[in-house]
Amino acid sequence: MTDAPPPPSASPPSAPRPARPPLSRFLRRVTVCFALLVVLTWANGFFAIAQLGRFDDESHDAIEGGLASTAVLGQLASSLASFRTLEATALAAAALPGTDRPVPVDRQRDRLREQVERLSRQYESLDSSDEQKRLFMRFLTGWYDYEARSRLVYRALATGQRAAAQSAFAADRDAFDDASAAVAELIRITTVHGHAIEEDLHGIFRSSLWFLLAAAAGISILVVGLVVAFADHE
Repeated sequence: MTDAPPPPSASPPSAPRPARPPLSRFLRRVTVCFALLVVLTWANGFFAIAQLGRFDDESHDAIEGGLASTAVLGQLASSLASFRTLEATALAAAALPGTDRPVPVDRQRDRLREQVERLSRQYESLDSSDEQKRLFMRFLTGWYDYEARSRLVYRALATGQRAAAQSAFAADRDAFDDASAAVAELIRITTVHGHAIEEDLHGIFRSSLWFLLAAAAGISILVVGLVVAFADHE
């Protein structure tokens, strides 16, 4: 009689899979610190880009709206004054005894007129506020009026009519004063605008400095937090 084979042994039941332990206090600290460090780094980068954009805009305004405009307006005021001086010089020369014909100033007059018109076009191409545009139109009106009236002075001098030339010279004074006053006001407004831009640039620098200091302090605190977390873990 043969022995019966032993019954197959039942496999031992598998042990239940242990539950995943939650993050320890150390890991939570490290995760929070690194997350805040990343947020601060990105915030610092975005703030720096925004401030650079503001600085670029303000610098553009300072260069084109301030420096370039002031230079053009200064030359324009000088050319306008030279135009008036040339007119007065021609009158004075014609009043000298023994002067039979007027002093030839046509070439100088044409050069100064072209210079005023060139500088006017140059200023018109620059960025300006509504108030500056209004003042510039006032200057153009005064200049065209004055330049047209000054022709009467030279025309009277060319025909030997000194009294008529003197009368025309006195009559075009108001137009010259209007044009000169408009240029002077433009220079004043441009200077004030330049001071405002300077204050804005200082404000950008101060706000950037405080933000960078705050970011550096925050990063330092995070680093200290990481060091403390590692120390507690050990």
